[in-house]
Amino acid sequence: MGETPDELGFLETFQVWLNVEILTKDFIAEKIKYKEGNEYYYALYDEWADKDSEFPYIVYRIELTDYEPNRTVVQGTLYIDIWDYAVTKRMILRIKEVLIGLLDARNVTGEEIEDSFEQNPELISATSYSMTGYNPQNIVNSVRINLDDNIPIPTDAKNVWRGELQFNIRFDRKKEIENIMKRDEVIWDLSK
Repeated sequence: MGETPDELGFLETFQVWLNVEILTKDFIAEKIKYKEGNEYYYALYDEWADKDSEFPYIVYRIELTDYEPNRTVVQGTLYIDIWDYAVTKRMILRIKEVLIGLLDARNVTGEEIEDSFEQNPELISATSYSMTGYNPQNIVNSVRINLDDNIPIPTDAKNVWRGELQFNIRFDRKKEIENIMKRDEVIWDLSK
């Protein structure tokens, strides 16, 4: 597709922010933390979990429903799957509760995203994203997040639990909003 950072930078910026937000919730971070050798990692995955991932783990993916490079508002769906291996689904329900409290009915500004990055550099370096050259305030004006569905998903394996949350997301892209504002200023300039 050949997107430039300005075109899809809003998506990568949001994914890093999402990682940081989830990992700053101690309850979730402690549950999905695991050790490999002498290093600690988090079982928080973008799109696919590693084969034989340690339970519990979280997988999220974003599907944009109406992406076009110059569209001011881009909408989509954020899917968050939570997996656990346990006797009961209690952990899944608690993680879902924390995620709903964290994300539902949020309107996150580019400034808030940038502040989150500045306050948590160690968490950004733990993600697979390189934020070099990105300034969230230049890319995202705001992101609106609203819970759409809370789904228990049955599995065939004994003691394996899965739950999914679906959020509507709406990106207001700063560059395009600024272009509209400039255009409107020219149209409504009555001093000429």
